Amino acid sequence: MRIEMKVEVDASLLKYDTATLYKNVQKELKVSILNAERTAKEIVPKRTGELANSIYHGGSRLSWWAKTQLEYADYIEEGTSPHIIVGSPWLARSEGIDPLYPPRHIVFHPGNAAYKYMETALYISTEDLEERILRALIG
Repeated sequence: MRIEMKVEVDASLLKYDTATLYKNVQKELKVSILNAERTAKEIVPKRTGELANSIYHGGSRLSWWAKTQLEYADYIEEGTSPHIIVGSPWLARSEGIDPLYPPRHIVFHPGNAAYKYMETALYISTEDLEERILRALIG
């Protein structure tokens, strides 16, 4: 699961020092991704805390991201449809049952609703980004 923000700045028409302009825009983008990371960690569902602890950020200049590499992160973010979970045939056997007999442990999982913790965090952290960048342009 990864959220990303990237900004392109054309400073050719501005009468500002471009080095200062880029520095200010970069600062605002980094603040936004740090806020997105913090917000995602706060709002993500927590059973063990592993998912929240796995969220981190990176990037540089005008391209920043926050992500987690846990396998199940996408399932929490996007949700799942109803599905069948079949247990291991080796773990599901009892003594005396034919090994060719199908596993006994079958679960009809109802699926999970999407819990858009990363998307929501990005939205919240960039809500006022345009205004903050405008202030950075002004100085």
